[in-house]
Amino acid sequence: MAGRPRKLNAKLESEILELISDGKTLRETFAEIEGYTWQSFRKELLLSDSLMTKYVKSKELAVDVKLSELEDKRKELEAKIESGDIDGKAGQNLTNIYKILVFLAQTKRNIYIQEKRCVFYATVAKIQQ
Repeated sequence: MAGRPRKLNAKLESEILELISDGKTLRETFAEIEGYTWQSFRKELLLSDSLMTKYVKSKELAVDVKLSELEDKRKELEAKIESGDIDGKAGQNLTNIYKILVFLAQTKRNIYIQEKRCVFYATVAKIQQ
């Protein structure tokens, strides 16, 4: 890319955060964004607490999207097992894998939320001193 890099404005910020909250990876997000890179966005994140908060919320929404997709796939698989479209044993193994993935994703999300709460309360405690 020749020339000066694009500046982060409200429209671009919104577009990036929307793609992230839709469950796109960083690579997918910045492949769709013309003339702006993850490195530039990361610098802006480090400089702005409000942008970081929006980014964290977008990531939380993305986790919810992925959890929902996994749950939907598990239910589809169970329906196929019940209708006989998939061998019961093989299908049950796949269903169990989906259940484990959902459990792991939910656990990771809960740990992440707890960590954010701890950081928030520690920051509030420092401010109040």
